[in-house]
Amino acid sequence: MADLIEQAPPDQSVLAGFDGFVDEIMSVVGKRFSHEKYDALETITEFGEKVLNAAGLSTNFELVPRQVKLGGNGPIAANAIVAHGYPVHYIGALGDKVIHPVYNRLASDCASVTSIADPGYTYALEFNDGKIMMGKGISLHDVCWAKLLAELPEPQLRKRLHEVKLLVLNNWTMLPHMNEMYREFIRIMRDRDERPLIFIDLADPAKRPRDEIAAVTGIISAMQEVADVTFGMNEKESIQVAEVVLGKNPTDLADRAEGLRRQLDIEMVVIHPTHRAAVATRSEGSSLIDGPFTPSPQLTTGAGDNFNAGFCVGMLSQLSAEGCLISGVCTSGFYVRKARSAKREELVDFMRRWADAGCREMA
Repeated sequence: MADLIEQAPPDQSVLAGFDGFVDEIMSVVGKRFSHEKYDALETITEFGEKVLNAAGLSTNFELVPRQVKLGGNGPIAANAIVAHGYPVHYIGALGDKVIHPVYNRLASDCASVTSIADPGYTYALEFNDGKIMMGKGISLHDVCWAKLLAELPEPQLRKRLHEVKLLVLNNWTMLPHMNEMYREFIRIMRDRDERPLIFIDLADPAKRPRDEIAAVTGIISAMQEVADVTFGMNEKESIQVAEVVLGKNPTDLADRAEGLRRQLDIEMVVIHPTHRAAVATRSEGSSLIDGPFTPSPQLTTGAGDNFNAGFCVGMLSQLSAEGCLISGVCTSGFYVRKARSAKREELVDFMRRWADAGCREMA
């Protein structure tokens, strides 16, 4: 499996989009002892209890910046795929007129960048058991079909959509004009000679009304007419989507994935909680695997996007669906330990070491 990733020719191009954020990663101080020494709150539960205890009173939280980095579901996933040597064409919100400096490296590493809006800004409060993302995303309302065509006229866009092997479509939730863009992409790809792969991640759709979630899942189903579609979700997102699409929430992860895949009639549905991941497929059945969990992550913001990128690398390497899961959990496992995306040789090494450890938890 690792051999297939190692040997896959990096000549299959990818189109990714469509958001963009500047992420400021923060720790929340629990107790400060000196200018340099403090204990950070370790869990969301601790933080939540302090918030609840302030009801009717007031309170103060000190935030300690740890890192400012490129953010957004699309850029993080694109950055992780670029690390494997694949040519990536990025479309999204990396800066209006001028690319934001945090994206300079990504822009230089991508095969092309089409930026149509300013990025949003995210304050990410990191805890050992998860993260709280507080974002400002009003600029993302400028990501729309008209702005895209103003920067990349349809003949050029058509050529690109007909050439790429894989489309990675991210963050529908914070991009209010995505339905139109998805429909236009379907229209343009109807006369492709070869069906591409599509990986789509809505990104926490809880704040969108149920009828809008129903509408976009209908569009995802329609995408299968022109491409082999994989719909990726974390566990929370899968529950939200299942309640709309299925009218219920199967408690078994593999059953939930299969129920969604069958109802939407698409190629694959993948669900990735923190400790494990499941995939349901049209032709290979369902798989459920445990991942290389660590209780002491260096960085969790972007872990899901790295899982998505790893799954996509697995597809580009022609792995089985279960192999794509393994590539996904190992890509995420490397990221949370190293606070950066793995290069191809690093992912291969991590996968082999995890296999040697019996596919159990690793330090």
